[in-house]
Amino acid sequence: MSDLKEICVLLRKAGIGDVLTLTPGLRGLRMRYSRRLHRIRVFVPSEDALQVLLHNPDVDDIEVGVPEGENVLDITEYPANYESRSIPNIAKSRIELYNEALCGFPLKDTSIVLNFTLEETDWAEKFCADYEDEGKLLIGLQAFSGEVYKDWPFEHFQELCQLIHQEFPSAVIFCLGSADQKRPTGTIPIEGELRQQCAVIAHCNLLVTPDSLLLHLGGAFQMPTLLILGPSSWRHKYSNVVVAQRQDLSCCPCIMNANLKCNPEKGKQLLPTGGLEKPLCMQELSPEQVFSQFKLLVERYETS
Repeated sequence: MSDLKEICVLLRKAGIGDVLTLTPGLRGLRMRYSRRLHRIRVFVPSEDALQVLLHNPDVDDIEVGVPEGENVLDITEYPANYESRSIPNIAKSRIELYNEALCGFPLKDTSIVLNFTLEETDWAEKFCADYEDEGKLLIGLQAFSGEVYKDWPFEHFQELCQLIHQEFPSAVIFCLGSADQKRPTGTIPIEGELRQQCAVIAHCNLLVTPDSLLLHLGGAFQMPTLLILGPSSWRHKYSNVVVAQRQDLSCCPCIMNANLKCNPEKGKQLLPTGGLEKPLCMQELSPEQVFSQFKLLVERYETS
């Protein structure tokens, strides 16, 4: 590999958060082979995945699709292969695993890269201008992840937002998500494209999210983040995170949605659509339990 002048990195399938966890490894790849590797091209599965790599100094070209030819480094299955062998004791984060696949030596800098243009920053500042009065607590919230088994029931999010507004009347809750997704009552939808929404999140004080994009944005911005966690294990190792998770289930975490068997009456909880119902560890994690962790997060923010 040290003789290559160009390399194509391929992710055939990956969530947007996964693509963000790839960025420290891309920086490591660039640094290790800086004398001989002149061009790094990254191929991703979707336009949204492409968006989060824009303006990354370690990437020379980004495309959606699968490249043809030689010198293609397909790292798609590398994290999943490790995780399937290690269940349930998964010690390495996606940041570490993608870095191993790319350059194979320990990272000194694990920080995520997400750069905004001046136009995107200006747009976000204008969007937030009406809400940044002194004393306002700006909260970024994501109610849905890319995989249903990671989601907390929507009605729980409704109750959580009510509890937040009752205890913290100055709270303003921005909701990250696509235009067709439901949003808890009393939250403010972030309009605009994905990168604009991410730029708004950078103005928040606290974040609340399942295991999804907002978790990794919190890591990128070093922002106090409440992670609502179910069958996944906590292995990202972000120091800014407080976790709300059921601790009294012998099967938790089960890690992979294909193995969900926590409701014997429903087997693997298959829905008529072919998808999977939210596991019991998420269904039975109450808004009050999550809110107690949220208050710890507020204390951390206020004393930082």
